[in-house]
Amino acid sequence: MAIPFDLVFLFEFSFFILCSCGFHIVKPNEAIVFEYYGRYLGTLKDNGYWYGYPYSKSTVISLRSSQYNGNRLKVNERDGTPVELGIIVVWKIGDTAKAVFDVVNYKEFIEAQSEAAIRHIGCKYPYEPTDLGK
Repeated sequence: MAIPFDLVFLFEFSFFILCSCGFHIVKPNEAIVFEYYGRYLGTLKDNGYWYGYPYSKSTVISLRSSQYNGNRLKVNERDGTPVELGIIVVWKIGDTAKAVFDVVNYKEFIEAQSEAAIRHIGCKYPYEPTDLGK
């Protein structure tokens, strides 16, 4: 008994689609984090055309330097005088696995931590020196 041509074609086509899902292109200054049902498989940082496990979830992360321009914040300095402070943060991802698994959204995390740091620094130091060079 011969197998119909349509069945062979369907099987080969489905096998091709299944296998081609594992190809990934890694561009310069990017990384791909691989995850399989919530388990960390690894990070691929080398540029090029790669083949990975086809059933894994892949997340592309930029490794370029980014910046966050914070809004002006009114902060009471150490002596109680209100001052306006602004912040510009230049940041870069060092550990891709922590960026994906340890925080929900790493960009919002940078914004919140930057605002907390500027409030802490503004409250810690006086706006004008109190000892005037003594």
